[in-house]
Amino acid sequence: MHRFLIAYVFLLTSPAVASAAFTDFGDLTLATTYPAGSSIVSNGIALDVVKFPSTGYGTPIRVGNYGSAGGDGLELSLPNTIGVEFQLPRGAEEISLDYGAYCCHEAIVVNGVASIPGQDFSDVAGAMIGGASVSVVSTGTSGGSQGRITITGPIVSFAIGGTEFAIDNVRVVVPEPGAMGLLLMAAPIAVRRRQRSHPA
Repeated sequence: MHRFLIAYVFLLTSPAVASAAFTDFGDLTLATTYPAGSSIVSNGIALDVVKFPSTGYGTPIRVGNYGSAGGDGLELSLPNTIGVEFQLPRGAEEISLDYGAYCCHEAIVVNGVASIPGQDFSDVAGAMIGGASVSVVSTGTSGGSQGRITITGPIVSFAIGGTEFAIDNVRVVVPEPGAMGLLLMAAPIAVRRRQRSHPA
């Protein structure tokens, strides 16, 4: 019994096992364009291309290699009022990506709640948006800013975009169903065993 309780406590206090999907867009083709209404799938991460804001011009996204988001390979270049909305698996708990912002309209939308368009992402560092926390590491660069933004918490929906904007090195984290299921099954078993060993 004691050994079971020790194992149960270990499960509850151990970090949840999670799996992560990652893409640096290296599997896409340079110079390919994606207009609003199309979809991008890269290394298992699916993105819907949307006008950003919805009343914008929506100049098609282009697969570039300009290093605008700070990387040295392919990236998504978002020219003018265009963005991507993530097709997220259930239970997504973290999204992070590198970005480069060189003009305006940049914003994030988390669980239907938007940051102020055009606000530098460093200004929302530490904020809660849509019930999730926002972490930003930002560095200045010629004519704009680059950095990495991380959204942590229950994430049902997420979108990001802007004008003269770029993203790269996207990572999406979800809990492993097996780990969560193990915890859910262990809880009632522990309660029943404790009741049997301590009758009323």
